[in-house]
Parts: sequence; C-alpha cells; structure tokens
Amino acid sequence: MSTFKLISSDGQEFSIPSELVNISTTLKEMAEDVTDFGTPFNVDKVNSKTLQKVVEYLVFAHANPVPEVTNTDELSESKRKTIKAWETEFVPKDPADCINLIYAANWLDLKYLQNFVTGVMVDTYLIDKSPEEIKKTFNIKGDLTPEIEEKKKKD
Repeated sequence: MSTFKLISSDGQEFSIPSELVNISTTLKEMAEDVTDFGTPFNVDKVNSKTLQKVVEYLVFAHANPVPEVTNTDELSESKRKTIKAWETEFVPKDPADCINLIYAANWLDLKYLQNFVTGVMVDTYLIDKSPEEIKKTFNIKGDLTPEIEEKKKKD
C-alpha cells in the first residue's frame, strides 16, 4: 500500500495511506497531478494542529463512510451512534480550532466535516447568545467608538 505525504503550513509532515486521499476532492486532484509519490503535498493553507485533526477525520471516514451531508437519517441506528460518539470526542473545544478546522474542511472539500463542525459551532457558541457574548467568545472588537457604545447602552 502506498502512502502520501502532506506538509502543513508550519512544516510538519504527515504520512497517510493512499486510500484516504480519495475522501478529499482537493487531495485527490493533487494526487492526479503527481508522478513521484515520494514528493510531499504542500497543504500550506492548513497548520499542523488542524491537519492532524483532518487526518484523524480521514481515517474515521474511511472506516465509517458518512453521507455527503450531515443528515444521517438513512443510516442504521448503530452507525448513527458510532458517528455521533466519535463527533462528540473529535470536535475541538476551542472555538478558534473549530474555525480553523472548518476552513481546512472547506479548502480540502470535505463537506461532511465542514457541515458537522459548523453545526457544533452554531449550537455551542451562537444559539441563545447575546451579541456581547459572541463578541467575547470570538474576541471580536467592536467597530464603534467608545462614545457610541456608551450611547447604545443608555438607549
């Protein structure tokens, strides 16, 4: 079995079995253009921490094929439980890590990964939160002057 090497934006190398490459449209297209598989693929839009999570997802998705969308209704109950348990453990607890994972999933065309991490982000960090709580969670600085902010609070 052949392996592919991936190099993250911060220079860390990951080796993955060739069958995992086909899960990602982007990696699959990169592999089609390569004749020397000893040459690492440059995944310069993804840091090593995030690429490690992507590789973890590829391994899981290969062993447990998931639908293209997050609707798992067509799966058996045991398969749904397996996927849900894995997702719960898999998703990073830090919102910034989740955002990096969503960006990586988008760039690598991993729709299921992108959709379920986005869903977790919405459920965990956005639903039932005030604008102030969301700004604090994501470290968003307001674009209003302090005077306008004060006036808004009074109104």
